[in-house]
Amino acid sequence: MSDEMRQELTEIKAEMRDMRSGFAGLTAEVVKLRETDHRIAAAVVRLDSRVGRVEERLAETATKEDVSRIIGHIVSFGRDVEAAQRDRVSASDAYMRQQRQLEDHESRLSRLEVPKD
Repeated sequence: MSDEMRQELTEIKAEMRDMRSGFAGLTAEVVKLRETDHRIAAAVVRLDSRVGRVEERLAETATKEDVSRIIGHIVSFGRDVEAAQRDRVSASDAYMRQQRQLEDHESRLSRLEVPKD
């Protein structure tokens, strides 16, 4: 193996170590996002039943101002849910990019390494 190939192999191994540590960080972030998704889903389910009860009460007693204020809260919550979904998609995309890059480096390494007899 030439010195140039050894140098490239050393560089690729260093990149892979860096990527593995970044990959571990991304994995932890994806786990956190999944937990957040589960909490948001549970909150949505709880809110759905509460909104139904509120609608029943509002039909009887609410003013237009009350309805506007409640709708504002619901819209705000919807925006929060959408933002959490965008964050999850972004983290998933980053995770997949890192995974592809790691696979590429592993492929390159396997081509450069000398088989041990």
